Amino acid sequence: MKERTYAAIDIGSNAVRLLIKSTGRDGEARGLKKELLVRVPLRLGFDVFAKGEVSDKKREDLVRLMKAYRHLIRIYDVDRLRACATSAMRDAPDIIREIRKETGIDIEIIAGSEEARIVYNNHIESRDGTSGRYLYVDVGGGSTELNYLDNGVLVASGSF
Repeated sequence: MKERTYAAIDIGSNAVRLLIKSTGRDGEARGLKKELLVRVPLRLGFDVFAKGEVSDKKREDLVRLMKAYRHLIRIYDVDRLRACATSAMRDAPDIIREIRKETGIDIEIIAGSEEARIVYNNHIESRDGTSGRYLYVDVGGGSTELNYLDNGVLVASGSF
């Protein structure tokens, strides 16, 4: 079976990240190997939370960055891509449409609950066998996600 390559784009309030990972040649998804991680601090939330919209400059920078990410995705021969945007982009559907037109990348605007689930899946789930109670807090630029675990089991999750 051929190696599979996956990419994720996270458009957050502070930064826009591209992560590319791959499986082994046998297609086994466990132990995905990180191929590339790029983080660009566009700070979209500064505009959105202060003025209620993304400035023209930051909009242009975001579109340029997504074009660059599209090139990297092609270079790494990505099989599957998921692009998500969080709180800063929830009120900017016109920018999402522009990016789709310019790059072909479909961006999914996710709710805070989905963001909390993704945080849990990427940071907490790998802690099998963890005992005790603890709260994992992910403070972002526009929201904060909380995951409460008891003996390694997710009890409650929320986004504020």
